[in-house]
Amino acid sequence: MRSAPSRERICTRVSKTRSAERGVPVVQQARIAGRFVDGLIGTSLLVQIDGFAFHASSAQRSADVAHDAELRLRGYTVLRFTYRQVVHKRATVQRTVQRALAPQLHMRR
Repeated sequence: MRSAPSRERICTRVSKTRSAERGVPVVQQARIAGRFVDGLIGTSLLVQIDGFAFHASSAQRSADVAHDAELRLRGYTVLRFTYRQVVHKRATVQRTVQRALAPQLHMRR
């Protein structure tokens, strides 16, 4: 039986698709605005991956929304995906990240 992919492996799969080819730096588990984000692409594109274990409660969802608002106020673009999307719809998620790279949302700060 295969084990579930780790958050770090998933973030790598999603964010490094073409980012590395373009010379765009990708940092995993960057601390921004007091909390860790799953992936920072360039200087301002953030990828958040929500697994059920840590993002199922109303309190955690509220904390996520508040953090997203603070990140946006600081000039970041936030892309938030569910674990299920990343694992089962990876190509769609990767296309979304690539669409964010095209207008250089990763370099806005």
